[in-house]
Amino acid sequence: MWYGVASTFYIKQRTVRTVVAVLGKGCSAASFDTLVLYSSELYPTVIRQNGMGYNSFMGRVGVAMAPLILLLDDMWMGLPQVILFCIALGSSLVASRLPETRGRCLPETIEDIEGTRASQVESPVLSQENEE
Repeated sequence: MWYGVASTFYIKQRTVRTVVAVLGKGCSAASFDTLVLYSSELYPTVIRQNGMGYNSFMGRVGVAMAPLILLLDDMWMGLPQVILFCIALGSSLVASRLPETRGRCLPETIEDIEGTRASQVESPVLSQENEE
């Protein structure tokens, strides 16, 4: 009886870990694809090569550091997740405060990029905050 319960629990636990691993791998692949495709469109032509090289370098630093961070679970089981969360949160806060894009929407059309539209593309929500 106990063997059946134990083996069922083991199979369920293993299946849950497998599902989480596959989901994590899928999200990782999607974020890498987004980084490569979106960044290549974002950078101006004159600095695109340097920017893509920097993105690739930082991605590889993250891949090299992740196993080392995961080893910290010997100290406290939740420590790796806390560290990875803090890195993600800090990166998003820094990216949201960049002076080049703060208070602006990214250009969406060729007219926006060439500046031939009558008005500059701005976020209505952020422009109201700047006026106050």
